[in-house]
Amino acid sequence: MSKKINKTDYDEGLKICERNGLQFNLYAREEYSNRKWRSAYLFGVISFEEFVKCHMILDSYNKKFISYSKWKNKMTQHPPKIEYGVKLLNQHFDNLISDLQKKGVPAQNIKKNINLSDVKNFVNNVLSKRTSFVYVNYDFDNNC
Repeated sequence: MSKKINKTDYDEGLKICERNGLQFNLYAREEYSNRKWRSAYLFGVISFEEFVKCHMILDSYNKKFISYSKWKNKMTQHPPKIEYGVKLLNQHFDNLISDLQKKGVPAQNIKKNINLSDVKNFVNNVLSKRTSFVYVNYDFDNNC
């Protein structure tokens, strides 16, 4: 018998991911307001990944199951989740910009303060910061 997540478990998974995402978002906001930047960032990334996992489950909602390999290789690994989330954000921002332009807002008045066009670099940057905020490492280039 192959390992898989049956469709009957999707709703429970969505609820748990949403609850986790909201809880970590709350932690991030509390830490941010207390000027605890490192933990705020970490909780924010965790929250983001949990909400992205919701979207990944929703993408499979019309399928009978989620395969073990998809779960293991995409839904539990940080790089694919963050990459997926960045693509969702890009799509969302593009839709918002398009809607604003349709309403007559000039393009030069629309500012997007986050550069998500280079998805790989964005993902690597998030992962690098996440890791450097948690673990002590040695910088051989700067001998420190």
